Amino acid sequence: TIQEKQNHILSLLEHLNNLTKHQL
Repeated sequence: TIQEKQNHILSLLEHLNNLTKHQL
């Protein structure tokens, strides 16, 4: 479903966000 894709993208963005926080 679209909802599942949106959730997946959100989780990916959150993961990327966490990675950038660790790099700072």
